[in-house]
Amino acid sequence: MGLCVLGRESLDELTSMVVQLFGEVENKNVPIPEFPEHPFQEEQLRQFYKVVPVKDIRNLYVTFPIPDLQKYYKSNPGHYLGHLIGHEGPGSLLSELKSKGWVNTLVGGQKEGARGFMFFIINVDLTEEGLLHVEDIIFHMFQYIQKLRTEGPQEWVFQECKDLNKVAFRFKDKERPRGYTSKVASLLHYYPLKEVLAAEYLLEDFRPDLIEMVLDKLRPEYVRVAVVSKSFEGQTDKTEEWYGTQYKQEAISDATVKKWADADLNGKFKLPMKNEFIPTNFEIYPLEKESPSVPTLIKDTAMSKVWFKQDDKFFLPKACLNFEFFSPFAYVDPLHCNMAYLYLELLKDSLNEYAYAAELAGLNYDLQNTVYGMHVSIHSLFPSPAASQA
Repeated sequence: MGLCVLGRESLDELTSMVVQLFGEVENKNVPIPEFPEHPFQEEQLRQFYKVVPVKDIRNLYVTFPIPDLQKYYKSNPGHYLGHLIGHEGPGSLLSELKSKGWVNTLVGGQKEGARGFMFFIINVDLTEEGLLHVEDIIFHMFQYIQKLRTEGPQEWVFQECKDLNKVAFRFKDKERPRGYTSKVASLLHYYPLKEVLAAEYLLEDFRPDLIEMVLDKLRPEYVRVAVVSKSFEGQTDKTEEWYGTQYKQEAISDATVKKWADADLNGKFKLPMKNEFIPTNFEIYPLEKESPSVPTLIKDTAMSKVWFKQDDKFFLPKACLNFEFFSPFAYVDPLHCNMAYLYLELLKDSLNEYAYAAELAGLNYDLQNTVYGMHVSIHSLFPSPAASQA
């Protein structure tokens, strides 16, 4: 059993409450189930699934069985590889697939299974054109994996991940007590008590051998592929027992496996550039004397008005900037409203490669069309380690 209690009372008072309420809970020494053998064995590998969804969606799921990496949490090789494979900057796997018009988003990284095994996943959402190029998309995935093998583990990449985690933990926002205590209670089963609050953020040991071990598992002979699309209706021959999902299972041909195994180096794939957005100076400007309690108008022209308010409560190296752009044409009729929306969606998509590095470093932005024109917000929000694998 894991128990976490959060309250304003002193530690002695909280301890007294816990002893009173839980002191008589019997420890029955029930062994925790472990699964040293991965459930995906030879007969489950090199399989291709066509799945019919309820919604009209198009997704590609590529899965590899990997060992349980939990005990390596201080080196976290799965996080390292997820950081690179899921990267969205120039020269990334996503950048190449988007340039061909095949996918819109990509997620890559380790995924928990149970004690004894894990999975490594690469998931994308497919465009209509991408649905016709599934084998080519997977071929590009193996090209990028081959690029990582050729480059070898990079300590500077690990150091960036380490720095990002440090900043994220140091300046993380408060969490809702119910969710936070529930999470910490579950983490007690996996990490030492002294490290449990920071364990998910700890990156201390650069282990190239572990990175190469996981990379060696990302090969075509170990792959499982699932494509989800309404276009498979009428082409399936099996029904899933519990949800009634229609699907078809096929073995991936030896020729296809060989083609993926022979994936060459693609000159368009590059390792990410060093992240210039990772902060290093956390100095807080001293509070101005007689600082106003409300935002003050510091610029007032015919074109713009600017208000400023210095933080006098939290004293953290964070900022929130909000801009409102006004245009009489933004909401004049449904056509202009939709054109404004499409323009901002295209703008966000075009900025994605550049903005991704900033997002990793905790600097986020958002663009929205409004009845008055356009709203732009920029703010500091440090993501959790799990959320950064995208």
